[in-house]
Amino acid sequence: MEKQLFFDIEEMPSFDVEDFIVSSSNQSAYDYIQKWPDWSSNLVFLVGESGVGKTHLANIWLEKVNGIKLDISNWRRPAPNTIPWDTKAAGLYMICTLSKHEAEAQGFTDSLMLDHEGNVAEATGANIFFKNKAGELHTPIPDSFLDGITRREVIKISKSKGIKVVERKIKPEEMKDFIGCFLTGTAAEVTPVAQISEYNFKVCDLITDLNE
Repeated sequence: MEKQLFFDIEEMPSFDVEDFIVSSSNQSAYDYIQKWPDWSSNLVFLVGESGVGKTHLANIWLEKVNGIKLDISNWRRPAPNTIPWDTKAAGLYMICTLSKHEAEAQGFTDSLMLDHEGNVAEATGANIFFKNKAGELHTPIPDSFLDGITRREVIKISKSKGIKVVERKIKPEEMKDFIGCFLTGTAAEVTPVAQISEYNFKVCDLITDLNE
């Protein structure tokens, strides 16, 4: 039986909800975020405020299941001796915002930022991890971008599960050798990545397990 993806507030079905929190969005006035236990544990059900109408639940759910797509930004993360890179400085957000808007205009969800040396750094608002064929996780050294709380937790959880985590410099061309990729952050949580520019990735069990 096909499930209905969109509901108006007045049409909200009754069901037991495991989690109920209040949230907000910069672009839309969403009021409720609920996890629907009968669907995937990754599914987030969004109900818009009166006047907002139906939400983009389908896109959010599909991104969590199938992975998002990133381009590679023309902007670079600045050298660590030119700006306080380990702070939430307004100037740092400017290039990330420009990069994300440019990516969205091209049909991507987000953009991959390179550092001043041309190495992989992060997405515009989230840290990045790659999985190789040996099952190891590789992630850039946070020496020109924030070492996120979620990033540190993912590293800790991965190591507790016996997964080897390698923090190192990663060249963009190395992405062809990775089979999986995901972003981490307070908003992103653990979001799988299906494509970065011409490089494609699979949403593997390891990524799904970390997301849960």
